[in-house]
Amino acid sequence: MKIVVSTRPSRLTIFLLAILFIAQAQGRAQNQDIFAEVPVPVRARLVERLKLLIEYDRTQQWERMYDLLSDRFLQGETKEHLVNRVRYVDEKLGGDKLIEFTPQSITLLHEDSGWWLIRGCGKFRQRRVDTVVEAFLQNGEWYFSQIRQNIPIDGDPKPCSKKP
Repeated sequence: MKIVVSTRPSRLTIFLLAILFIAQAQGRAQNQDIFAEVPVPVRARLVERLKLLIEYDRTQQWERMYDLLSDRFLQGETKEHLVNRVRYVDEKLGGDKLIEFTPQSITLLHEDSGWWLIRGCGKFRQRRVDTVVEAFLQNGEWYFSQIRQNIPIDGDPKPCSKKP
Protein backbone atom coordinates (compact mmCIF):
# COMPACT_ATOMS: atom_id res chain seq x y z
CA MET A 1 0.00 0.00 0.00
CA LYS A 2 1.38 3.34 -1.07
CA ILE A 3 0.52 6.57 0.84
CA VAL A 4 1.00 9.85 -0.98
CA VAL A 5 1.37 13.02 1.05
CA SER A 6 0.97 16.25 -0.83
CA THR A 7 2.22 19.60 0.37
CA ARG A 8 0.04 21.40 -2.14
CA PRO A 9 -3.27 22.76 -0.73
CA SER A 10 -6.42 21.07 -1.98
CA ARG A 11 -9.00 22.88 -4.08
CA LEU A 12 -11.35 22.82 -1.11
CA THR A 13 -8.73 24.50 1.10
CA ILE A 14 -8.10 27.19 -1.51
CA PHE A 15 -11.84 27.74 -1.94
CA LEU A 16 -12.42 28.05 1.83
CA LEU A 17 -9.50 30.47 2.21
CA ALA A 18 -10.86 32.58 -0.66
CA ILE A 19 -14.31 32.72 1.00
CA LEU A 20 -12.73 33.74 4.31
CA PHE A 21 -10.65 36.45 2.64
CA ILE A 22 -13.66 37.88 0.79
CA ALA A 23 -15.79 37.90 3.96
CA GLN A 24 -13.09 39.75 5.90
CA ALA A 25 -12.65 42.29 3.09
CA GLN A 26 -16.41 42.90 2.94
CA GLY A 27 -16.53 43.38 6.72
CA ARG A 28 -13.81 46.00 6.53
CA ALA A 29 -15.51 47.76 3.62
CA GLN A 30 -18.85 47.84 5.47
CA ASN A 31 -17.21 49.36 8.56
CA GLN A 32 -15.56 52.02 6.41
CA ASP A 33 -18.85 52.80 4.64
CA ILE A 34 -20.89 53.44 7.79
CA PHE A 35 -20.91 57.18 7.12
CA ALA A 36 -21.34 56.91 3.32
CA GLU A 37 -24.85 58.42 3.42
CA VAL A 38 -23.56 61.58 5.10
CA PRO A 39 -22.79 64.30 2.53
CA VAL A 40 -19.10 64.36 1.68
CA PRO A 41 -18.49 68.03 2.62
CA VAL A 42 -19.52 67.39 6.26
CA ARG A 43 -18.63 63.69 6.67
CA ALA A 44 -15.04 64.02 7.90
CA ARG A 45 -16.05 66.65 10.45
CA LEU A 46 -18.81 64.37 11.77
CA VAL A 47 -16.34 61.53 12.29
CA GLU A 48 -13.79 63.87 13.89
CA ARG A 49 -16.26 65.36 16.37
CA LEU A 50 -17.85 61.98 17.15
CA LYS A 51 -14.40 60.65 18.07
CA LEU A 52 -13.96 63.62 20.42
CA LEU A 53 -17.37 63.00 22.00
CA ILE A 54 -16.50 59.34 22.59
CA GLU A 55 -13.12 60.24 24.07
CA TYR A 56 -14.49 62.97 26.36
CA ASP A 57 -17.28 60.70 27.60
CA ARG A 58 -14.93 57.74 28.08
CA THR A 59 -12.37 59.82 30.01
CA GLN A 60 -15.04 61.75 31.93
CA GLN A 61 -14.02 65.13 30.48
CA TRP A 62 -17.58 66.37 30.78
CA GLU A 63 -16.67 70.07 30.65
CA ARG A 64 -15.15 69.52 27.20
CA MET A 65 -17.97 67.18 26.15
CA TYR A 66 -20.52 69.93 26.87
CA ASP A 67 -19.26 71.99 23.92
CA LEU A 68 -20.08 69.09 21.56
CA LEU A 69 -23.66 68.71 22.79
CA SER A 70 -26.61 70.02 20.79
CA ASP A 71 -28.87 72.79 22.04
CA ARG A 72 -31.74 70.38 21.30
CA PHE A 73 -30.24 67.89 23.69
CA LEU A 74 -29.18 70.38 26.37
CA GLN A 75 -32.48 72.30 26.37
CA GLY A 76 -30.93 75.19 28.28
CA GLU A 77 -28.92 73.10 30.73
CA THR A 78 -25.77 74.95 31.78
CA LYS A 79 -22.32 73.42 31.62
CA GLU A 80 -22.04 73.42 35.41
CA HIS A 81 -25.40 71.67 35.83
CA LEU A 82 -24.60 69.03 33.21
CA VAL A 83 -21.21 68.27 34.74
CA ASN A 84 -22.70 68.02 38.23
CA ARG A 85 -25.56 65.82 37.01
CA VAL A 86 -23.32 63.42 35.09
CA ARG A 87 -20.81 63.29 37.94
CA TYR A 88 -23.63 62.56 40.43
CA VAL A 89 -25.03 59.75 38.28
CA ASP A 90 -21.55 58.28 37.88
CA GLU A 91 -20.41 58.54 41.50
CA LYS A 92 -23.58 58.24 43.57
CA LEU A 93 -25.84 56.10 41.42
CA GLY A 94 -23.13 53.90 39.93
CA GLY A 95 -23.65 55.00 36.35
CA ASP A 96 -22.56 52.56 33.69
CA LYS A 97 -19.33 54.17 32.47
CA LEU A 98 -18.70 54.17 28.72
CA ILE A 99 -15.49 52.36 27.87
CA GLU A 100 -15.83 52.12 24.09
CA PHE A 101 -18.32 52.95 21.34
CA THR A 102 -18.13 51.46 17.86
CA PRO A 103 -20.56 52.98 15.33
CA GLN A 104 -22.25 50.41 13.12
CA SER A 105 -24.88 52.41 11.21
CA ILE A 106 -26.19 55.90 10.65
CA THR A 107 -29.71 56.90 9.64
CA LEU A 108 -31.05 60.28 8.57
CA LEU A 109 -34.11 60.93 10.75
CA HIS A 110 -35.10 64.38 9.50
CA GLU A 111 -33.43 66.01 6.52
CA ASP A 112 -34.60 69.59 7.11
CA SER A 113 -33.20 69.66 10.64
CA GLY A 114 -30.03 67.67 9.87
CA TRP A 115 -30.94 65.06 12.50
CA TRP A 116 -29.16 61.69 12.31
CA LEU A 117 -29.15 58.60 14.52
CA ILE A 118 -25.88 56.71 14.97
CA ARG A 119 -26.29 53.17 16.29
CA GLY A 120 -23.50 50.95 17.43
CA CYS A 121 -22.06 48.76 20.10
CA GLY A 122 -21.21 50.36 23.40
CA LYS A 123 -18.93 48.68 25.86
CA PHE A 124 -19.80 49.72 29.39
CA ARG A 125 -18.46 48.55 32.76
CA GLN A 126 -20.84 45.63 32.90
CA ARG A 127 -21.61 44.67 29.30
CA ARG A 128 -21.68 45.33 25.56
CA VAL A 129 -25.08 46.63 24.47
CA ASP A 130 -26.88 48.32 21.60
CA THR A 131 -26.00 52.00 21.95
CA VAL A 132 -27.13 55.21 20.23
CA VAL A 133 -26.14 58.83 19.84
CA GLU A 134 -28.00 61.50 17.91
CA ALA A 135 -26.09 63.87 15.64
CA PHE A 136 -27.37 67.28 14.56
CA LEU A 137 -25.91 69.41 11.80
CA GLN A 138 -26.40 72.98 13.02
CA ASN A 139 -25.05 75.94 11.05
CA GLY A 140 -22.50 73.71 9.31
CA GLU A 141 -21.19 72.07 12.51
CA TRP A 142 -22.00 68.75 14.18
CA TYR A 143 -23.44 68.53 17.68
CA PHE A 144 -24.67 65.49 19.57
CA SER A 145 -26.78 64.00 22.32
CA GLN A 146 -24.97 62.03 24.97
CA ILE A 147 -23.99 58.49 24.01
CA ARG A 148 -26.44 56.18 25.74
CA GLN A 149 -27.56 52.61 25.93
CA ASN A 150 -30.56 52.00 23.71
CA ILE A 151 -33.08 50.85 26.29
CA PRO A 152 -36.32 49.56 24.76
CA ILE A 153 -39.74 49.84 26.37
CA ASP A 154 -39.37 46.42 28.05
CA GLY A 155 -36.55 47.94 30.11
CA ASP A 156 -33.48 45.87 29.32
CA PRO A 157 -30.76 46.98 26.91
CA LYS A 158 -30.15 44.43 24.18
CA PRO A 159 -26.71 42.89 23.66
CA CYS A 160 -24.90 44.15 20.57
CA SER A 161 -26.24 42.47 17.47
CA LYS A 162 -22.83 42.54 15.78
CA LYS A 163 -19.36 42.23 17.21
CA PRO A 164 -17.45 45.50 16.79
